[in-house]
Amino acid sequence: MDYSKITNPEVIRFFKVFSCYQTINRRFYELVPGDKLSFRLTPKSDSILENLAHQVNVEFGYLQIAKIGKGKFKDFYDPGLRQLTRLELFSHWDKLNQQLISLLSDSSNLSKTVEVPWSDTPVSILSFFWAFNDHEILHNGINIAHLDALDLPRFPELTAVWG
Repeated sequence: MDYSKITNPEVIRFFKVFSCYQTINRRFYELVPGDKLSFRLTPKSDSILENLAHQVNVEFGYLQIAKIGKGKFKDFYDPGLRQLTRLELFSHWDKLNQQLISLLSDSSNLSKTVEVPWSDTPVSILSFFWAFNDHEILHNGINIAHLDALDLPRFPELTAVWG
């Protein structure tokens, strides 16, 4: 994720942290053998590939809600993403990351607010995306559970943060 052209210190800080956690998730999805993408931790849980589709869907939802200033994630969820391959999902994810960088690179967007269910008053767009960062951290944990259940080795990006 190239955010080198961003000059706002708060946005730079966000991308440094966010890219750390998202890189861990991306690397996990890259390293899972193809025959393990359908693995589920429990019969009711999403498969690894479905988790990737979910993460792409969530990023799309965050971007749409940020642009509009309010909304519900379910309104932007695309069930068709669950039918895509890993490489197709990566392509979508990369495009969404470029949109995120563009959105937060535009200083006029930083004064915008977003109505969210966890606050009585709208939050800044950057605070909204910090919640998205929390979602990336959640998936770090889910993906660590998958690694352990599949007896796959931990990788440098992950061990640098989580051991």
